[in-house]
Amino acid sequence: MQDFVDAVVAVVLLATILAFLAFAIGITPDGILYGNWPDTSDHPTNWYDTAQHPYAQ
Repeated sequence: MQDFVDAVVAVVLLATILAFLAFAIGITPDGILYGNWPDTSDHPTNWYDTAQHPYAQ
């Protein structure tokens, strides 16, 4: 049972780290390195139309 718990904890930690890295690298539209949170109007390669974005300037 302890092995199962350890495996679940490891998977959750790995998923959390990967999700943070994906966000930080900018795989998501609001990636940290692009600096486009919340204003995305100055970023040319948005995944969505900034005119429809509620925070667009």
